[in-house]
Amino acid sequence: MPIKNLFEWKDGAGGLIFSGYPNVSSSVRPTVLERVHADGGIAYVCMDGDIHATEQVLEDFQELGAPSGYVVDLLADDDDTLYRRLVEAGLIVLSSPSLHPALSHAYLLGAALKGLEVAYESGASLYVEGGAVSAFGKFLTTQDNEVVPGFDWLKNALLVATHPILSEFEKDMRAILDAEPFIMHLKLGMDSAIAFAPNGEFSLMGNREITMSLGSVFGDAFKTS
Repeated sequence: MPIKNLFEWKDGAGGLIFSGYPNVSSSVRPTVLERVHADGGIAYVCMDGDIHATEQVLEDFQELGAPSGYVVDLLADDDDTLYRRLVEAGLIVLSSPSLHPALSHAYLLGAALKGLEVAYESGASLYVEGGAVSAFGKFLTTQDNEVVPGFDWLKNALLVATHPILSEFEKDMRAILDAEPFIMHLKLGMDSAIAFAPNGEFSLMGNREITMSLGSVFGDAFKTS
């Protein structure tokens, strides 16, 4: 079985790119700009009210030659504004300064998630970076160590952007993997990304420091292929 058959992701006309935390001189971000046509501009999503951090991401992209962009504030914008500004974008950048993935998941619920879904289904690409990636897997853990459903855009997968402060979270993810035979675990290293295209192909970007662990069902199928 080709390894790409292990991956199943949300149907849509756009691309999905999940990346670990960026380095000072990120090689993933310029690759994203080379591959993605951001007709309609780029929406930079401020997830926790830290506008300065989001504006810094915008400036970094613009220094790389990105087209015009704007900030979408999940905490300050009303639902109608959130939805409209997301569905108008050609590329949506989700770069969470928050280290705990559960916060990213909570901030994206409601109108923001609906806007992401409609934009992606219509052809916009999503670039998700850092702690925010875990929200798009099958499960994640809350700050109280409870296991809750993720958005499951990358089907049956646990997504973790590795970081020293996240070591305990990674242990939680390992426990889920051991208990769920249908789950795979993807650890994204610094400045390392995996991209999923609407044509069914996937590719790696940046440092390519990505580790995959398989639950027993996936592992048995892979061993016998």
